[in-house]
Amino acid sequence: MVVRYTDLVGLRNMPRAKRKTKMEILEAIKEFLDERGSKPFYKSDLREKGIDPKTAEDFFKIIRFCQKQLPRIKITEMRGNFVVQATTALDLVSEYRESMQAPELEEKQIPTPIGSKTKKKKR
Repeated sequence: MVVRYTDLVGLRNMPRAKRKTKMEILEAIKEFLDERGSKPFYKSDLREKGIDPKTAEDFFKIIRFCQKQLPRIKITEMRGNFVVQATTALDLVSEYRESMQAPELEEKQIPTPIGSKTKKKKR
């Protein structure tokens, strides 16, 4: 009779841990940051949210890369589709100026009453 170590320990019958999706990892990191506030922390502290340090490091690298690229990339969501545009510094300045300007008021034209006569200019 052959007895395997896994039979003795019972690892065969244990359910495997479900992997977190990328969005779940990002949400857990955001939640952790919200709880900590502005206090610094080590990436190993994320273990309490179920994120191992290597995964945290990978996501921090992605976040750092996105922060560097932010002024150059504009992402908007339109009707369920993402539109990605490369921007320049001039585009950002003009967009900022447009957002800071007050909306222009349109002049309302007062309608003339029906039956009123207006004088025509003579030539």
